[in-house]
Amino acid sequence: MMDIIQQWFQNNLDIVFFVYGFAFVVMGIAILIQPKKESEFRIADILWLLAIFGITHGLSEFLDMWSIIKKSNTFFDIFRWFILVISYCLLFEFGRQLFSLGKDRNSFHKRIASVLTRWLLLIILIFIFIFAFMSADFLKIGNILVRYFLGFTGCILITFGFSSYYKCNEIMLKSLKVKRYFILASLSFLVYGFLGGLVVPKANFFPADWFNMDLFFEVIHIPVQFFRAICAVIVSWVIIRMLKIFNWEMREKFIESTKVLEKRLIDVEKRYQDIVENASDMIHSVNIDGHIVFANRKECEILGYSREELDGKYIKEIYAPETWDNVKKGFEKLRHEGILFVENGKMIKKNGEKLDVIINSSAIYDSVGNFVRTRSIIKNVTEQKYAEYALKQSEKHYRMLFDKMNEGFALCEMIWDEQNKPIDFRYLSVNQSWENNTGIRCDMAMNHTIREIIPSIEQFWIDKYAEVVQTGNPVHIENRVKSLDKWFEVFAYKYSDNKFAAIFSDITERKNMEKEKEKLQAQLLQSEKMAAVGQLAGGVAHEINNPMGVILGFAQSVVKMVKEGDSLYIPLKSIEREAIRCKKLVSNLLTFSRIDDKVKDKADINVLIDDTISLVEAHAKIKNIEIIKRYVPDLPQIEINKNQIEQVIVNLCNNAMDAMPEGGTITITTSQIDADLNAPACRQAGINADKKYIIISISDTGVGMSEEVKKHVFEPFYTTKEVGKGTGLGLSICYEIIKKHNGTIEVESEVGKGTTFVVKLPVKVAGE
Repeated sequence: MMDIIQQWFQNNLDIVFFVYGFAFVVMGIAILIQPKKESEFRIADILWLLAIFGITHGLSEFLDMWSIIKKSNTFFDIFRWFILVISYCLLFEFGRQLFSLGKDRNSFHKRIASVLTRWLLLIILIFIFIFAFMSADFLKIGNILVRYFLGFTGCILITFGFSSYYKCNEIMLKSLKVKRYFILASLSFLVYGFLGGLVVPKANFFPADWFNMDLFFEVIHIPVQFFRAICAVIVSWVIIRMLKIFNWEMREKFIESTKVLEKRLIDVEKRYQDIVENASDMIHSVNIDGHIVFANRKECEILGYSREELDGKYIKEIYAPETWDNVKKGFEKLRHEGILFVENGKMIKKNGEKLDVIINSSAIYDSVGNFVRTRSIIKNVTEQKYAEYALKQSEKHYRMLFDKMNEGFALCEMIWDEQNKPIDFRYLSVNQSWENNTGIRCDMAMNHTIREIIPSIEQFWIDKYAEVVQTGNPVHIENRVKSLDKWFEVFAYKYSDNKFAAIFSDITERKNMEKEKEKLQAQLLQSEKMAAVGQLAGGVAHEINNPMGVILGFAQSVVKMVKEGDSLYIPLKSIEREAIRCKKLVSNLLTFSRIDDKVKDKADINVLIDDTISLVEAHAKIKNIEIIKRYVPDLPQIEINKNQIEQVIVNLCNNAMDAMPEGGTITITTSQIDADLNAPACRQAGINADKKYIIISISDTGVGMSEEVKKHVFEPFYTTKEVGKGTGLGLSICYEIIKKHNGTIEVESEVGKGTTFVVKLPVKVAGE
């Protein structure tokens, strides 16, 4: 009989290996899929080691089965050996950590646990690999040593570990009736440690040469793998049964959390009842028939009913007819959509008084989704509605005053950058006069910044308003906005934390009048100055003219009697030359003092300029100066003294050429200004708005003038030329000539950008 059994096991050893491996794989999977997260059992943190052991050791047994069915090779044997080593490493580490979990039990256990450090496994592996390499058969000797030092030792640690862990946690585990599983697990691993760790292949060293698998088979007549498989099945069953501690723990936590939730739910319901009952708004619940099933204290108080009177009351009785229609129609909407909002509702108090209300209703459904009742929160807004009406009336009156005031008004908000520097401000509100004063539509300003409206606005305005916001001190400003070409008088004050208000008026016309007044005063002063200088020049010229005539006559007479080689010839010629120069200067003074405007003829200004330019063209070419003429054709003829106007043009051209020693361009243009310009613009340009004017403009590309030179350019004897090259009377004579023609002469110049003289001569119209 034993021979038959022995023969059967030898022929079906692959089945034994399959059962052996399958049992451990099932154990590993069962451990991994068991929920253990946040478990209070400390063993939950290390069970993954046992699970991976089961899967890897099961795989090792499957490989043994495969080697029986399909013959093995060297690579296969090495792979199988490494899987076995990994599985026993996991078994040993699980045993070490499990044993350490019970170290608090007694001092002896603690001393042993202190030896089982995390480095122990590495030390054992190094020892095994060294001795295996030193042997003749690395795989076989390594297999035996792994079973001795990791398999057997690990099972012993697990045996004592399960026992000590139960003792340490007996209070928690006793009620679960799992003590027998811990005992059975300890015994199963003890037996498995003996069968898997001590019963090893035969080798030529102790104890493998004395106690081995061959001896076991000779004595028992059944392969040791069969008993290992039985142990694996028992271990797997016991561990799976032991896992119920986590199910119990989850159930206890669920029960505990359910109790906590129930308690919280009771607290929430109580809190909800308190909130509803003490709410500042009216709250009621209505069933599907339209009868009130609950009303809070506030609703009873506001409507004037007792709670008993409201309970069961038909809802139509407390709503005004126009609101009831909305509520009735909204019931269907409430049934399907779950919400209803009535903004302008009305309710009726017990005494018949009407209230303005806002109704916000929601549907309540039972557990199967049937609509059973409504819950409505009703806000009494009667006082609010009255306040809104009063506010609208006040706003209407304020807006009327706001829009009718003559001054522009703007409420603005400052905008700062990251360094807290003012960069812009935004218009929040403006009145109609703001539009009238600025010429910009109100809708273009509202909620826009000043830089969006006027990109080139001066930083001056932003800084001034920022100063108001920062200091809280009001400011009074009179300044010009260049982009609008307008002057404004502004009173600005702080409105709130980052806002300011500005009240302003357009003072452009006033500023223009002040400027015109200053200009007229300057012209009057200049005229008086020129008149005084003219009288002085006339008197001086008459006093000098006669003596100078005598000097010139004697000099010319004497020079004729002296030969050129004579030593007196050069001094006499110098006296003659300087006397002639003085006579010419006296002649200019006389001309300046009594410019005669009686001889006037009608002339075409374009023809006159052409004739005059011919006198200076040759000189201009020598100095490499180009003369450009830009005439407006068909200009009306004007009544002028031709000689004097020619003198003005020649003088201005000569001055232009003197300003361009390196050559350049003189541009002469003519045009006409009509009388249909607006009066302020004409006055600002020095033009009578009731007349037409011919404009003569002479521009050069010379060195230009400074502001100081421009102030004195028309004054007699003022010159910037070198000594002996100019008398300073040329432009003052031009000024007097143009003035006698009822015209104006002005200069526009910048240093380095050339100079332009603009002459304006009036055109006589019929009837003048």
